[in-house]
Amino acid sequence: THTHSLTHPHHSLTHITLGSQIKPEHTAMPLENRRRYAEMQRLTHFPMVSHRYLWNPFVLLTCVARSTAVFDSVAIMLALSLALQGSHGKAGAALALAASKSLYPITLLAPLVLMARRPGLLVRCMAGFGAGMAALLALCWLIVGSWQFVSATYGVLLSVEDLTPNIGIAWYLFTGMFDHFRVFYLIVFQYCCFWFVIPLALKFSDAPGFLAFVLAALLTVFQPYPSLAHVGLATSLFVPWSFLAPYSRYAFGIGTLMIVCPLILCPLTWNIWVHSGAGNANFFFSATLLFAATRLVFVTDVANAYRRWQFGLEHGEACDDTLGFAEVEAVVEPRPKGAKPKAQ
Repeated sequence: THTHSLTHPHHSLTHITLGSQIKPEHTAMPLENRRRYAEMQRLTHFPMVSHRYLWNPFVLLTCVARSTAVFDSVAIMLALSLALQGSHGKAGAALALAASKSLYPITLLAPLVLMARRPGLLVRCMAGFGAGMAALLALCWLIVGSWQFVSATYGVLLSVEDLTPNIGIAWYLFTGMFDHFRVFYLIVFQYCCFWFVIPLALKFSDAPGFLAFVLAALLTVFQPYPSLAHVGLATSLFVPWSFLAPYSRYAFGIGTLMIVCPLILCPLTWNIWVHSGAGNANFFFSATLLFAATRLVFVTDVANAYRRWQFGLEHGEACDDTLGFAEVEAVVEPRPKGAKPKAQ
């Protein structure tokens, strides 16, 4: 009965930015329809993501550096775009192109699966991904003549054998770590890269576009070999959700550090350590550690802001700024009568 309100040309992005700005006819809609309407509005602005991606300063620096990581980003953007257009089989194949190169984009299969809301589309997505991975692995086998490329590519990523300094934190930790602790921390790092997919997919199952941003942002923190290309992809996927800034607590500080750390602190400390010799690895690691902490706070703050916005969308009023993530969860999903509160 509300199908006409989902596709009306005059329903712009600003109509659903805040709970108090939803039009009366939208407020009267059932909760599930309002969620679907909001999600469609977010997804229909995907061309804006590609435009912002092209002019993202992190992406421009990656192009100047001639990094092959741009091919991963292009494949991921293509996969999301095809999924939004309904070509789920092609979307799975495009994601396989990115996953076959750097492995960790396989986590973005979760939002593609959530976009395929019917069993038939889900089968197409999984078949496209599986066929794409099999074809690319077979092509690599034909070129190399053996399966040795698996240990030289995926094996290096999982075992973190290359400790060349980068904007991540794994290189420093594994350089000064005792050998008998190495296996434990390898498991922890890889666990953080892959395990968060399950709870986040359950929490943001109604917003696969937002889930794609959260997973891409977390990969910039936990994967052992992050680069500015990964940061550029994550910040570009945040563009449709930039209206959440008023709900954020640390927008100004995070925005400042996201620019200062990679563009000023990291080059400065690298020059002090490598070129002038006035410092040591701790200088550069302190800058990369601050940058990693900034990215982690960024994604958690945006997730908290999303729940605040969702509260306003469902209840027609703004969420109290003093509430934290757990308190918002308790308000949005109140416990049944007679249920005992969970232990803190």
